[in-house]
Parts: sequence; structure tokens; C-alpha cells
Amino acid sequence: GKIDALRKDGQILKDDRNCLACRLKWNGRDIIVRQYKHKGFIPSLRDTAGKSYAKRDWLNGARLRTLNMPAPEMLALIERRKAGLVWESYFVSEYIEGYGY
Repeated sequence: GKIDALRKDGQILKDDRNCLACRLKWNGRDIIVRQYKHKGFIPSLRDTAGKSYAKRDWLNGARLRTLNMPAPEMLALIERRKAGLVWESYFVSEYIEGYGY
């Protein structure tokens, strides 16, 4: 998809079996895209019934902002589904130097 094409021009900050984090420029903004990788049917079932990692990131960011604690601006939560199950999830936020991604 479009988010995968954008990521090709970015700087990889983390790439392990669970997550790929990429810093890139989009519409003049410095952002981070975190892609949580598909790990099989059971994890997809769990993410669909509960909360995907991207959704947890979103909720944690909202909680920090509600408590007036510094947190990057949250820009998007994307969940790709297959047969109704969350297959991949993405969390997009602004990039803040030194924040610890």
C-alpha cells in the first residue's frame, strides 16, 4: 500500500521480528511509522479480540496527553485485516528527537 511505498524513503530505526520503525518525511512533517508484523493466526486472533500493538500505542499516547505529559502527536492508527482478523497494524506519530522509539 501507500504507507509501504512511503517507508522505502525513510530511515529504519528498528527492525526485528515484532516491529519495523521508520522515520520519514511526509507532507513536510518528520514522522515515525511503526509497523507491527504479522506473526500468525493465533496472534491475529488475539489482536482482533483484544487490542493490536498499534492500538495500544494509540491508547497509551492518548493517556499521556490526558495527563498533560509530553508525548508525540498521534497521527494515525491503521489496521489491515484479512478475513476479518487484524493481520498487520501501523501506528504513525510525529518524530521528537531523543524521545526513545
